[in-house]
Amino acid sequence: MSSKRKPRSKATPEEPQTLDELLKELSEHGLNFVVGEPLWDRLAAHGLDVIPILLERTEKGDKHFKLVDIALKRILENIDPDLRGRASGLLQTSLARTFPRERRIEAIKAFSHAFAQDSLCQERILHLALDPGEDIDVRTTALDTLAKMEPAGVLAERLLAILDLDREQWLKHERMCDAAFLCLRRHALRLPSKRLRVGLEPFLTHANPRLRSRAIALVGAYADVDFIEHLFALPDAPAHREEILDAVAKISSRPINLLSLRPEAFEAFIARLLTHMGFLDVKVGCFTQDGGVDATCHQFRQGFSGAEREDWIVQCKRYKEKPIDEATVRQFVDTITARRAHRGLFVTTSSYTGGAMAFADSQQNLKIISGEQLLNRLLEVFKTKRYSIDVHA
Repeated sequence: MSSKRKPRSKATPEEPQTLDELLKELSEHGLNFVVGEPLWDRLAAHGLDVIPILLERTEKGDKHFKLVDIALKRILENIDPDLRGRASGLLQTSLARTFPRERRIEAIKAFSHAFAQDSLCQERILHLALDPGEDIDVRTTALDTLAKMEPAGVLAERLLAILDLDREQWLKHERMCDAAFLCLRRHALRLPSKRLRVGLEPFLTHANPRLRSRAIALVGAYADVDFIEHLFALPDAPAHREEILDAVAKISSRPINLLSLRPEAFEAFIARLLTHMGFLDVKVGCFTQDGGVDATCHQFRQGFSGAEREDWIVQCKRYKEKPIDEATVRQFVDTITARRAHRGLFVTTSSYTGGAMAFADSQQNLKIISGEQLLNRLLEVFKTKRYSIDVHA
């Protein structure tokens, strides 16, 4: 007679007794959700004292444990607020140059897990990234980590110092170059656009096409619509056609608070809107001592004798909440007459006083547009809700 064999139960790892055994089990089963989760919980129960042990394992190139970054993340993500200072200190201790590069790199990466908003930690990582005497891999990791952090205010502006680093050194170290531009792209909207634009100009015209490509991608992450024409006017624009078109697409699809545009950029934006509305020969310029004229254009109207040209002048006011008063509107009407224009358009992001609206209604040669009407017209013309007038932004 043949006896039936009992089915073998699925082998499961024995519960580790020591930290060494726990780390070994994690290296084998840590990525298995069912088996690994209890092991991760046991590791977290060891507390902050395990941080230098994990970093030391990296330093020695421990073959049994390759999940140091995941382990540190697990420990730091749910750290008690009262212990944050101690955890930061343990990591910063491992940044010293007396430690091997591998240990320092893992310590730098760990800062993004629990200290993304900590200005002191950001300052320390930025110092490593900007130090020309530092190891290239350490600097590259620091830049990668800064990209994941959330610097604000003055510290965010200090990221612009990245553009002052030795460009020739960047060309020798492609990963560092990519990390630097990635960091700036991630934080582009936190940076002062004028200073970023000035600092980026040498890269947009650099002899090396790789630097130009990365600079164009950065432009796409922060620039306003007024920068689009500059992109197409770059010396080597044809060689970067696809990258420029990609940057333009990003600029054109990004949500825009009209109040965040510089006055001259707002004027250019209104000019673009007028062009899409069918106005011809729209020109934006500084018409000094000419009644505040910001743009000129014309259109053709069907009259008794056929198509008749109608010249317009435009005035733009990018105000947050200040309403346009009657005196300002009256002055603009006088300018329409003085310029011998047929009609005038007054555009504002705010509103008009009752007197201003009543006066405008009595003028056949004047059209006024308030902020609310402007948003409605933008939706009608561009078929998108990406534009806003947010006074609290």
